[in-house]
Amino acid sequence: MYLTSESLPSYMLQRAVLQPQDVTRPGLMIIEMSRRNRNFKVLRSDHPGCFIKQASSSKLMTTRTLHREAEFYRQAQNTPQLAAFRAMVPELRDYDPVRHTLTLELLPDSQSISQLIMGKDDFRPDIAADLGEKLAHLHSSCPLENLPEATKALLPGQVSSSLKLICDGKAQPLLQSRLTDGNCIEKLQTILKNWRYEHLIHNDLKLDNVQICNALPDKSHDTGKEHHLRIVDWELVDIGDICWDLACVLISYIQLWALGCCETEDYPEIIDKVATEQPYLPPKVTSAIQAFYSSYISVAGRSAIEKDHLDDALRARLAVITYEMSFEKEELPTGAIFFADMLTKYCRKSLRNKYPSIIDQITRSAA
Repeated sequence: MYLTSESLPSYMLQRAVLQPQDVTRPGLMIIEMSRRNRNFKVLRSDHPGCFIKQASSSKLMTTRTLHREAEFYRQAQNTPQLAAFRAMVPELRDYDPVRHTLTLELLPDSQSISQLIMGKDDFRPDIAADLGEKLAHLHSSCPLENLPEATKALLPGQVSSSLKLICDGKAQPLLQSRLTDGNCIEKLQTILKNWRYEHLIHNDLKLDNVQICNALPDKSHDTGKEHHLRIVDWELVDIGDICWDLACVLISYIQLWALGCCETEDYPEIIDKVATEQPYLPPKVTSAIQAFYSSYISVAGRSAIEKDHLDDALRARLAVITYEMSFEKEELPTGAIFFADMLTKYCRKSLRNKYPSIIDQITRSAA
């Protein structure tokens, strides 16, 4: 049975997430915010709220990833080897394997980094640096050999299914043709073969999945900073390549900027700069990218990241974004064309081996 705003209070009573007095007390508010899953925010005026996620279908893949997320939260809360994650993931309140429903703590007055950037046009280098530092600590705490067996059993060790579909020629036809003509497919197939399975990673670390709040329900996790970060939506958590997590964050910053400029007439000129030594990102974007990457390297050490390997992860992330933007579309959206052209330029650069690395280029500002 799918939950609705009307049926949710009685369901929460059945699961003992709410008490009878909570339902009758003024201030209870339910906000539906469904996307890929059925999502609800449950707000209470004088108590911490909840975030409820229900799988939108009973398909095995959908329910399996929700189970993986719930079990990962449970292990993060109770397993000493995952202690570094405890302060960075939501607190699990309930998991219902019958109705495929997950109930988590709701951080007070929180928003994603994406919402902050889009609302204020402020890329907040201080928050980017904090994210880089915290991500480096998470990665360094969980190399494959340190993971408990119960965690290894939970994680399938799979590369992005979207990337596989592109390499197999199964993307949207216009996109597949564009990437084939741009000499991208062979490069992406090589990237796929060289994928590394060495650490526990989030696996979908876009800025939508990083929440900022000014106060924490659990003061034991207080860092003394004006803001606090939580990484959410761990459905795809896996054993994988740390450069993939880095690439997801870095491309997410570019994506938030590009979605505005790709609707203008200037974007072909910007794309042309990608394949040259000219920086093409505005200072507000590169300041955040620099802060994130420098902070990560200062914790992890320069030897933790090979630039050529990170460049390949950035190419792979661009490919996945173009796939997601064009999925089930008859025509290619402007954003998909933008990132497909960017990917094509970066793949040609790798063949010529003439220009600076991608990471070096995107950390330099345009004049």
